[in-house]
Amino acid sequence: SRSRDRGKDSRSRSRRKDSRSRSKSQGKTKRPDDYGVDSMKITDDDAAFILGKGGKTKEKIARVSGAEIELFERDLVLEIRGSKLQRRRAKKYAEGVMAQRTGPVTVHEDYNDGDLTMLRVPQEAVGFVTGRAGNFLRTIEEEWGTLMFFVEVESSRSRSKEYEKLAIFGDVRARRGAELKVLSAVETKVPGYFDKIRDDVIPRDKGTDYEDGSWGTDTMQFQDDELSYALGKQEISDLLAPERSLAGLTAGLLVEFRPRWPRSSPKLRQKVLTISLKLWKQETCKATAIRLLEWFKVTEADVSNTTQRLALGAVCGELQTNGSDGEHLVLMLTRFPEIARGSGVTAERVIDGMAQRGYLKPAILVAERMNVTNKIRQLKGRLMDACVKGEGKEIGAIIACDNSPRKRVPFVKKLLKAGKLRLALERIDAWNLDIVPSEKDVLRSERRSENFFQLPDSVVLEEVSSDEELKVLKRKSLSWSCVGLDTESLRGGKCALLQVSTKTTAFLIDLLAVSREQLRDFLVPLMAERAITKLGFGASEVRELKKLGAKNVESFHDMQQVGAQHRLKKSLNGSLSEMFHGLSLSTLSKEILGKPLNKEMRASNFARRPLQQWQRCYAALDAWILVKIWDRLKSEPGKKKRD
Repeated sequence: SRSRDRGKDSRSRSRRKDSRSRSKSQGKTKRPDDYGVDSMKITDDDAAFILGKGGKTKEKIARVSGAEIELFERDLVLEIRGSKLQRRRAKKYAEGVMAQRTGPVTVHEDYNDGDLTMLRVPQEAVGFVTGRAGNFLRTIEEEWGTLMFFVEVESSRSRSKEYEKLAIFGDVRARRGAELKVLSAVETKVPGYFDKIRDDVIPRDKGTDYEDGSWGTDTMQFQDDELSYALGKQEISDLLAPERSLAGLTAGLLVEFRPRWPRSSPKLRQKVLTISLKLWKQETCKATAIRLLEWFKVTEADVSNTTQRLALGAVCGELQTNGSDGEHLVLMLTRFPEIARGSGVTAERVIDGMAQRGYLKPAILVAERMNVTNKIRQLKGRLMDACVKGEGKEIGAIIACDNSPRKRVPFVKKLLKAGKLRLALERIDAWNLDIVPSEKDVLRSERRSENFFQLPDSVVLEEVSSDEELKVLKRKSLSWSCVGLDTESLRGGKCALLQVSTKTTAFLIDLLAVSREQLRDFLVPLMAERAITKLGFGASEVRELKKLGAKNVESFHDMQQVGAQHRLKKSLNGSLSEMFHGLSLSTLSKEILGKPLNKEMRASNFARRPLQQWQRCYAALDAWILVKIWDRLKSEPGKKKRD
């Protein structure tokens, strides 16, 4: 009966194609004897993490686990089909992905279903291995068909400050390929690290494949002159099938041999150039291709034929078209100047193209590296103007002014002209400038303020700047039902202020004044209390709270996720992942409450004490507005479901 009901329910859901997303493992195989269906009820906050950009995360979970996964976005149900092992793995992967939303993923020692490699990564290499916004790990996952994220092992009594543990899920061959590529990146940042862990890496998973038990890893030791001969005698492209494995082989070779490769060998550099050009053809390996050219100092003198010249010219042209990667463009312009020039790629054209598309920082980098002095001053002026005009982007110009006092007066005058009186006054005081705003400046500021949502006068502001005051606040928290949470940080990333707001009162906790122990005593019970709804914006909010001492986080709602769900309900088409585009707290305020937020004080100095009234109001509003938006969304009448 349950089976028939499930089938009927699935057929009814199929009529609403826009509300579900299905991913299948690759290939059609006979269903195993223990084939079944499991369901997971998820929250709207977790749905976007499971789906991923363009549905890629869900597809990745399906591919690695071998299960079929169907996400019903409106019902918030994840349905998993497959064998018992496939379902267990898919559920484990989904839980790991969802856990990343609220901080580090904690795993048990028995987390391994024969699908896990745990790799220690030195702290100094973690950021490099992760890449910008996790792009490097995602690239490896795509290339090798794995799932990867950093974890904490529950049984570990103390967390090592020297290493982070990277979990790699997949079949044995995929895990080894991904592991070698990660180690290649680590070796770049921490030379000699592979030699330290060689005895752990080489014998790992020996004989554990699912065929004849012959899986293993062999190594060969080469002398410098032998290695060039070995690479020259064998056509790497013929040895690799399919072609996408070329990057994996490159990674493995780099781990083993890059420290000993004679960079001065012309034959070796020509071979590296050949490998790099093949890698460039693969969308996910372009960064690796450029790294090889850089590491082995390949130059124009190493180009041996017209085909290579044309291919390098195409690389230069593509980099210029994309226009956002200044480092790579500088490399091509300096290593291959004639080829770049022949393809119409010059430093001046690159700089102008970047500036036209708004990539001012990369344009300045190229101008400085290529010594195009006539462009640098103009670009820096444009960058300062862009910082002044942009909401919440003023910090870049402030840092420039800190390093160059002659820029301070012009910058403050530009702020006044833009109507940013509050930040201008804060900078006048901080830099001790002899500038007095005029009545026109005040009027411009008032007119500008009318465009933004303001903190109501009825909201009480309370500053908490001692351990005793924090103890009192802890007692008050027992009566709370819903709070908004936010932090303000110093330029180095250290949190200086924690804002906790109810509907009527916003508490500003001075993190530079209260003790770490007392702050932990306040946060731990607050964040663990399920009866209190906690609101933040973005997954990073929970990570910040955990850094401050919070442990278990219950009843937390990411308002960015909530906002994306709200957009999805109002839209006629599109997926949940698409709803995150351009979704900031300010834009969410405009969509729900009618006005955006004034972010000019984000760039102010929150280390100065006492805080200015405008700083207090700005900080309080960021936490209070979360509660306001939450209440507004809860009070909205139910919408009819889309056909």
